[in-house]
Amino acid sequence: MTDPEIELQKENEDLKIRLAEAEDTLEAIRSGEVDAIVVSGKDGEKIFSLTSAETPYRIIIEEMEEGAVTLGTDGIILYCNRRFASMAGLSADQIIGHRLSMFINENDHEKYQELTHEGGYKRSTGEISILTPDGSHQFCLFTINPLPPGNLGDFFILISNITELKNYQEHLADLVRKRTIELEIANRSLEEDIGQRVIAEAALAESEKKYRELVKYARAGIYEIDFRTKKIVTVNDAMTVLSGYSREELLTMDPLAILEHESRLSYQSRIDLVLKGITPDENIEYKVRAKDGHIIYALLNTNFKFDDNGMPTGATVVGHDITDRKKAEEELRVAYEDLELFNKAMIGRELRMIELKKEINDLCRKSGLPSRYIVESEEVES
Repeated sequence: MTDPEIELQKENEDLKIRLAEAEDTLEAIRSGEVDAIVVSGKDGEKIFSLTSAETPYRIIIEEMEEGAVTLGTDGIILYCNRRFASMAGLSADQIIGHRLSMFINENDHEKYQELTHEGGYKRSTGEISILTPDGSHQFCLFTINPLPPGNLGDFFILISNITELKNYQEHLADLVRKRTIELEIANRSLEEDIGQRVIAEAALAESEKKYRELVKYARAGIYEIDFRTKKIVTVNDAMTVLSGYSREELLTMDPLAILEHESRLSYQSRIDLVLKGITPDENIEYKVRAKDGHIIYALLNTNFKFDDNGMPTGATVVGHDITDRKKAEEELRVAYEDLELFNKAMIGRELRMIELKKEINDLCRKSGLPSRYIVESEEVES
């Protein structure tokens, strides 16, 4: 072999080694094994980080208790978080690459198509039921937003499980139906008091109206708390709408500052439990004072974060405004109490009429006259 051939073979071997090193480096970057790259230049070595400012938000989306999905225009799922996979009863690998419509109740397909069409150019929301492998379904609130160009996917969908809310509404509807039957039976026995029956029907109609206006599922406010600084460190747009504070104002506030006194005590007691190694319930109701001073009843779902020593460092919170539900529950309770009082008053009146008829019959018998009224209890005695 000549010298030029030997030199050429050596260069080929060097190039193969360099190519293998480059491919190994690229593979390490793709798989996330590399956090940063050191590059040497005329001004010395520089370090370039491969992580981005979006990392905390990605963690929030992955860990939150709302389902999150990104879709292409063809309806193919390009990403789903842990919560949506749990809703569907499958792993993320089994979901990604399939059409979202596969997981939607057939009766809701048309509504889903309308939502995605509208979501192509603006935010759209609607109730859709999701199927699970065992054939059951979960009622969900879909919030669809278009994604700006350059992102993975064309739509971002936030999916909130409202099955419990639906079940609660059905429970209330059953209570109203039972109450309706009881009132109708009571009214039929009060033939001499048509006016009072009209009042009862009006009260029933009002209670049904209040039921229809019960609990409306609000858009979730999402924020992150740092226990070490006692500050809110991240917050989404919905939280600013619910509280009335700007993002800048919220990021300078202690989370306790927006809570009412009783809720502050409850908040501190939950922190004390965490410090003792006891995990409190994820869901808790708080009273929040908005910027304009009005009180918001909020249902918060809290996901605590811990350091390597098991000490709590912060929490991710998803909050729902349940103020309307609280007000409606109180109004419905008052309406039921009013109906109870009315019912008792009517029954007492009927008993008094029976007593008067008995007294008149006694007077007639003492006077040697036949009884004027037929009283059921007297028939039984005779």
